[in-house]
Amino acid sequence: MAKFLRPKTWLFNSPVGESLTDFLQTPTYTTFSEKAFQDSEVRTDNDFYFYDFTGKLLYDIDPYHKIRVSLIHINNDLDNITVNRDDNETTESSLDQINISFGGSLESEWTDNFSTHANVYYTQYRLTAFSITESASRQLYQNNLVKESSAKLNTNYKLNPTLNWINGYQFTETGIENITRLNQPFFESSVKGVIRSNSIYSELRYEAEDKNLFAQMGGRLNYIANINTFEKILIEPRLSVAYEFVPNFKLEALGEFKSQYTNQIIDLEQNFLGLEKRRWTLADENVLPVVQSKQGSLGINYDENRLYVGIEAFYKNVTGINVYTQGFQNQNQFNGEIGEYLGKRA
Repeated sequence: MAKFLRPKTWLFNSPVGESLTDFLQTPTYTTFSEKAFQDSEVRTDNDFYFYDFTGKLLYDIDPYHKIRVSLIHINNDLDNITVNRDDNETTESSLDQINISFGGSLESEWTDNFSTHANVYYTQYRLTAFSITESASRQLYQNNLVKESSAKLNTNYKLNPTLNWINGYQFTETGIENITRLNQPFFESSVKGVIRSNSIYSELRYEAEDKNLFAQMGGRLNYIANINTFEKILIEPRLSVAYEFVPNFKLEALGEFKSQYTNQIIDLEQNFLGLEKRRWTLADENVLPVVQSKQGSLGINYDENRLYVGIEAFYKNVTGINVYTQGFQNQNQFNGEIGEYLGKRA
């Protein structure tokens, strides 16, 4: 059945939030701030400011074609002065964290049996940190920039009233830059990288007419390329089954392979306001492999009104874990070893 145009519908929403602490400090804020920065060896003075903005546009071209656009922008700014009570040395630090993301989607219902969902987005994260002692003998500057853009097309074809066939393609490009400058001892580093991911996926989704059985089976094929170091193909099968064998009793089985090519590493011993030690970086298949996981679970549960009781057995194996990402504090924390972990629960 063909779809015909109907009257258009608009809806726009745009809330804005901003901190009041630059001219108003409530007792709750003061107590929390003192608790967060208390230290028996130092005296601190802090100036914190933030604001956020979100916007959303909903536009119905007609009942069968709908456009959605969204935007979010967040800015956190913290200035800190620390005085060491032992030697009276003053350290000034600043931390600026900016997030901005926007995206749009088009949902289209072409026939009673076929629909599509196209989606694009762009996101950017920047963390800038600077610390300087009163004598300027030690200065530390850090910048971590993450940019990601993606486009995705999803199709849904209804084979019959109980069976859907879902297919899609997704392209993602992620770029990360890390800059560090330290004057004493002198150290300077600037690392940039880009990873592009092309993925196709397909799955069958079944739901019985009496709703007592739901099954979803499919897979994802990923081609991941770091333009400087490696190319990799990953196959990720996925399975999900839920069966209500008697009223209110349900048996569930889940299983999937997953992968991740971004990590947060810890590469400095000193702790700048608790945040600088973790910085985003890309896999290179050398020092930092692509993290891969295999996980599955099997459980049974009872759910009626406000009562829920469940029993589950769980298995998860993750490979490609570098000690840089774990925050270990021992003699091996910076040796770059790669390992894995196995989790089981019953």
